[in-house]
Amino acid sequence: MKMIFLKKLHISSVCFILLSGNYCCAQDLLFIKDSLTLTSGLEFYVKGGVKSEGGAALQNNGTIYIKTDSAFGGEDWTNNVSPNLMSGVGKVVFMSSEQQLIGGTDTTKFFNIEIINTSNTGIILGKSIIVQDTLFLIDGIVNTDTNKVIITNTDSASISGYQQGATTPSFINGNLRRYADNLNNSYGFPVGENGVYYLQEIEINSINGIINYFDSHFGPLVNHLDVDLNVTEDGKSYNTVCNEGVWHLVPNQQASSISYDCWSYIGNFTNCNVLDNYFAILTRPDASMTAADWDCNNCGIGAGLNPDNGDGRLVSNGYALRKNLNSFSQFGIGKMVDMQDSVVVDVEFFIPNMITPNSDGKNDFFQIAGLEKFPNNQLIIMNRWGNMVFESGPYQNQWNGQSQLTGETLTNGTYFYLLKLNDESKGVYTGYVEILK
Repeated sequence: MKMIFLKKLHISSVCFILLSGNYCCAQDLLFIKDSLTLTSGLEFYVKGGVKSEGGAALQNNGTIYIKTDSAFGGEDWTNNVSPNLMSGVGKVVFMSSEQQLIGGTDTTKFFNIEIINTSNTGIILGKSIIVQDTLFLIDGIVNTDTNKVIITNTDSASISGYQQGATTPSFINGNLRRYADNLNNSYGFPVGENGVYYLQEIEINSINGIINYFDSHFGPLVNHLDVDLNVTEDGKSYNTVCNEGVWHLVPNQQASSISYDCWSYIGNFTNCNVLDNYFAILTRPDASMTAADWDCNNCGIGAGLNPDNGDGRLVSNGYALRKNLNSFSQFGIGKMVDMQDSVVVDVEFFIPNMITPNSDGKNDFFQIAGLEKFPNNQLIIMNRWGNMVFESGPYQNQWNGQSQLTGETLTNGTYFYLLKLNDESKGVYTGYVEILK
């Protein structure tokens, strides 16, 4: 491979770089004020950034590698011309172990763009970017802030390289707009928040109407009170929505009718403590901030959910799956309990609904009479937000109102239990217990 080394290259008049084959150009700065053409097969390495202004025009049919931090005011790609600065079918690769910044006064249309940034902060967008063919997510995150990554190619493969369960994935940390073709197709939305990856994928089964694009991001669960949650499904009641956050998947307009399946990945839901067969996707309108609006939006085994232990029902799957959804909105992970009156099971089995852990020797412990008959039991105690505060298997009547995480006695209030007997009857009992000190 031949390589041409240029310290600085200022393009102030029409310039054609017509090298063919595996030729490379390496330089510290590329400053474009007029026209620059890079031919097919050319690999062009830039160590210090690309800046364009004035009447600049870049026709790129090769590959531009932007390797390190720039001398152009901290920006590694600066477009001060127009969104149509660049033409051609080439690729721009952001490859660095340091933070890189895409900025300028205008959005840039890239044909192909590849992310290989191993820094902790990744790529920072000072302006939105448009990708006309393929976004290759190889390593590192793209931080959008209020900007967007916009993918105009409607092919399902127009975002490539993202992974479903990667520990160091490459994803859009912020806002993604993805255009659709109104056909039965599959789309991935590799988004995240605060540097944490929360992938969502859909597969459209049928559609009647026109959707041009989807806006996708993951955001906080706001103004949510579990007491207002009122959703039941196949004999189970949802008592909380995981507080890691919610997916927003909003089209430019709703289709006249649509059916699609949705996979929401929960591998990074570290606070929710979901149990096999006791979690599923819930939806509510995108502008909603009340728990009363959550729904299962196609409800029931077979219609919306697979049977127990089926695809998307086990924690080990890494995702929740709901089928045959018919609108786009907010998506949260709801946690279920069986709908049973479980305070008195029989005359020899009694679950109290209050403890008074004040060390007076009376009702200091959550003592379930008759539990010794079920040595394989498991008890989980959750607060009103669905966060687990105590777990034991087998439970031996030892909980005295303390948080298992902090060792401190919990505040007065209502807590919820899930008791699994794990015997031949497969009994699961739920209810509440009041702490009153």
